[in-house]
Amino acid sequence: MRNCLCFALAILSSVASGCATTHLLQPVGKNNVRINVSGGGPAIRLGGPIPLPLVSVNAAYGVEDDLDIHAGLHPVAAAFNPGAGSTPLMGINAGATWHPIQRWRHALSIGGELYAFGNRRDAVVFANAWIGGSGRPTRWLLLGGGVHNLLRVGSSEPEVDARPFWTPTLFGLAEFGPIGRVTIDLEARWYAFTQNGRNTAPEFFPIGSLGALGVMLGVNYTFPEVRR
Repeated sequence: MRNCLCFALAILSSVASGCATTHLLQPVGKNNVRINVSGGGPAIRLGGPIPLPLVSVNAAYGVEDDLDIHAGLHPVAAAFNPGAGSTPLMGINAGATWHPIQRWRHALSIGGELYAFGNRRDAVVFANAWIGGSGRPTRWLLLGGGVHNLLRVGSSEPEVDARPFWTPTLFGLAEFGPIGRVTIDLEARWYAFTQNGRNTAPEFFPIGSLGALGVMLGVNYTFPEVRR
C-alpha cells in the first residue's frame, strides 16, 4: 500500500500550491478576518478538461493594514488514503503576506507560507514564496497576477524526493465584488511550467509539453473589526 501513498504525495507535490485561490492578493485590513473557501486545481483528461476537485478552507487576519497572517486546512487530501490501517492524509498550511503597496486601485503583495501533508506513514513539507500585483479597473472588478514558487523542504518518501524540488506556478486572477462583504475569485494557473507535463499521471493539460493548466473558484467573506 505504500505505493498508493507515494502516488498521493507525488500528486500533492505538484499541486499543493494550487489548493486555494490567491485570496490575499488584496490586503485584509487591520483587525479584519477573511474566510476563504476554494475549489479546483489542474485540469485532467476525463473525456474533457476537468479541474481536480481540490478544496481548501482558509482564514486570514489583518495584523496591520499592510500585514496579514493566515492558515488553512485541506480536507480533500484525506481522499488519498493509503489504507492498511493507516490514517488518511491531512493537509495544513500557515503563513503571512506583506503589502508594501496597498491602495484602493492597485496593490503589491509578497507572501510566504508552509504546507504540510502527512499521516502515520509518511509526510512532506513545502514552502511557498509568492509575489503578485493587482489593480481595479472598476469598483466591482479586480485583476491581478503573479508567480508562486513551491519549494519542497523535506519528505520521508524517497520517490517524492526524486522529483524536482522547485515547482513554479504562474497565476492570473479576476475578483468580482464586493457584494456586501462577499467577493468571488476566478483564478487560472500554469502549474510547474519548468517541468515536463506529458509524462505524468493523471494526464494533465500542458502548454506544449510543459506544466499543467488549471482553474479554481473561491468565495471570500470578510468580518470587519474583530478585536484582539
